Amino acid sequence: MNSLIKQYITIIISRRIIIILILSALFLLSLFLLKNLSFDLLVEHYFPAKDPVKDHFDEYLRDFPGEDNKIIVFLKNEKGVSKSLLEDLEKIEYIITSE
Repeated sequence: MNSLIKQYITIIISRRIIIILILSALFLLSLFLLKNLSFDLLVEHYFPAKDPVKDHFDEYLRDFPGEDNKIIVFLKNEKGVSKSLLEDLEKIEYIITSE
């Protein structure tokens, strides 16, 4: 077993230039092919055209439009729901919607 490893290492070392050239060519080829790579991040395209799940998803989107027009506000409140909390939330809503 030890002699097989030595032979393998000897072959790799003796042909290192060829191996480096082959790996470099593969790397350059992969860079060339990657420039045409694109990602489709639209969730709508994940479903087949006639899928019933897609119909439910479309219905969901009608009820709740895309997430790009949403703002999530986290407010630390240790006293629970109170009138002042609701007033603060109304102020935040006014500031966000008035801009």
